[in-house]
Amino acid sequence: MDRFAILEKVRQPEERLLFAKALDQAAFSLKRNRPAFTDFFRPEEAARFLTAMQRQEDLCIRPWGGWDGAERVMLGFCPAGQEMDLAWFPLAAVEIRWNKFSAAPGHRDILGSVLGLGIDRSKTGDILFLQDRALIFATAEMAAFIASGLERVGRAPVKCRQLSAWQDILPEEKTQQIQKTVSSMRLDAVLGAAFPLSRSKAQELIRAEKVSIQHQPVTKAEKIVQEGDLISVRGYGRVKVLQDEGKTKKDRIRITLLLY
Repeated sequence: MDRFAILEKVRQPEERLLFAKALDQAAFSLKRNRPAFTDFFRPEEAARFLTAMQRQEDLCIRPWGGWDGAERVMLGFCPAGQEMDLAWFPLAAVEIRWNKFSAAPGHRDILGSVLGLGIDRSKTGDILFLQDRALIFATAEMAAFIASGLERVGRAPVKCRQLSAWQDILPEEKTQQIQKTVSSMRLDAVLGAAFPLSRSKAQELIRAEKVSIQHQPVTKAEKIVQEGDLISVRGYGRVKVLQDEGKTKKDRIRITLLLY
């Protein structure tokens, strides 16, 4: 593993430090022949790190954030050939319940109250809302601290507990599969078909850096979208390109999309 070559391409000092810590965990895993884990990465950071590590054939890397649709994830490392068990990840979920007569808190309310306990954001993952409660994922150590220390969210009193299992109560992610035809596989054309948007509006969102592919920001409307690409549009949602089905008689491209 060429640590210098990987870090040399990272321009931002904060991200270089983040990647260096992750590489320390990777090296530990290879040296001790055992799994090792990072704190939580933002989606774009995880995508860039995984891209930089694509040629590391001696290492298995698996992202996990506590649920299948997680944006903020830990990275788990183990020597190639070993199976990475999700149960090994040192993360947990904290259930946050509020009084039914209180106004339901929002994402910012919960995150602000949790960070107000003195916790670094890298120690916490996604926040999921259920009908009468929320789940926040965190490192196992911080989950115990949140569960015992968080008593209020905003002005509302809350009750918290750390969960040993949470998969059965996760909200079901709603998806819709659609078929559309586009003039090309340009990003602005695919966005216009998916949401729908005018091409000028799609281009405006792209220029405003509100669009990402595989969690990597994209600023060029002419970017060609590939099968399997996951496109996120701030304020609109996500769409995955499932299949390029070829051209129609009118020389347009038929595609299958999965809307989230």
